[in-house]
Amino acid sequence: MSNNEENDAEQIELLGKVNLEKLKGLREKVNWESEEERREFFKELGSLVKNWKGPYPDLRKIFRPEEIDWILSEDVRNLDDVGFTLDRVSIMTFVINCGYRDEPELDKDGKPLLRRTTPLHIAGRLSLTYVLSVYFARIYDRFDANYIDDVGCTHFHVVCTHGYIDFVERFLESGQDPNLVLESTGESPLHMALKWGHNDVAMLLLKKGANVNLANRDGVTPLHLISDRDFYYENDDNTFFKEFFKFIKDQHQTIQIEAKDKWGRAPLEWAVTSFMPDLVDVSI
Repeated sequence: MSNNEENDAEQIELLGKVNLEKLKGLREKVNWESEEERREFFKELGSLVKNWKGPYPDLRKIFRPEEIDWILSEDVRNLDDVGFTLDRVSIMTFVINCGYRDEPELDKDGKPLLRRTTPLHIAGRLSLTYVLSVYFARIYDRFDANYIDDVGCTHFHVVCTHGYIDFVERFLESGQDPNLVLESTGESPLHMALKWGHNDVAMLLLKKGANVNLANRDGVTPLHLISDRDFYYENDDNTFFKEFFKFIKDQHQTIQIEAKDKWGRAPLEWAVTSFMPDLVDVSI
């Protein structure tokens, strides 16, 4: 190593120590009970990580897990869909570079405490697809810990809604119930996948035991959803319908084609009134 390289390395190490002390100082002076102080802290933190030099710290030695959750949640609210803030810097990237991974808090029996709104829930509500993929892969990668927020939405619901089939599969491999219902709407993961056009996720859920007849609070079943005109025209050939009904037949399952929603309509009525003869032919 040349003298210049040694000097550069020493300079980077020195800057790292300076930045680490700044980070610790920010943490020590903030009153987490004060919203105004939290906002100011977040602003200063953003400036610090934007110009970070030197080795990345172990954040667990500086912040409590709930504090990191708050920081990441605020960061999510300031991100666009490709993972940048308005000035093109993301605290999320800094946290990842620090090697931080979420670990669930455990109860007295050693089981994860799952009632907790995470930054992932917030990213899901905001449809920040890039952020979701990064968070699941790099920070919230415990698929045996299916966190549930204040309205009953879980991480599993988020990946089904947004079509992340690899993550859906990992949840299922970890023992997740494919029929876990969203408390606020009564929707199953199968409803969510079909509603947002993720047919590959829908078929995976079916193969893993999803209940094809499960109705939401409005009495709408998965068959109602695929009988909808909007769903039909987003799937301009009937390949999915054929695959769907073939699976039901091959598995010797019974599908309730006369199930009524809260408006008294059966799936075939949706199909007929929406002028979808192909679906009617396939389903009967």
